[in-house]
Amino acid sequence: MSKHTPVPWHTHDVDCECYGQWIHAQYVGQDGRRHHHAVADCYKIKGEYGNEGTDGENAAIIVRAVNCHDELLEACEGLIELIDAARMETLCQGSEWVAKLAKARAAVAKAKGESK
Repeated sequence: MSKHTPVPWHTHDVDCECYGQWIHAQYVGQDGRRHHHAVADCYKIKGEYGNEGTDGENAAIIVRAVNCHDELLEACEGLIELIDAARMETLCQGSEWVAKLAKARAAVAKAKGESK
């Protein structure tokens, strides 16, 4: 689905004063060899805003979001298709369903980069 460094991505501690967690991917390339690719780094935060030590948590949430992005998007699109096919939106007018379906559509569009 997405064109980015192949998943799964992982976090890796960096033994340095300013770096905290690196995000990297390991994958087998078209050449048949295993590759290790640094994707991003999460710097150690000095705590100016009460968020000191969150580099590990920041890296972890990025990795979780990237690793499941395509699966979640596919699942949401599938549910929206089922709801549309069953015409549940019109059957459930005035209920929570309409608002939740609109929210799901907006989230899918955002995940696909089609909306802000």
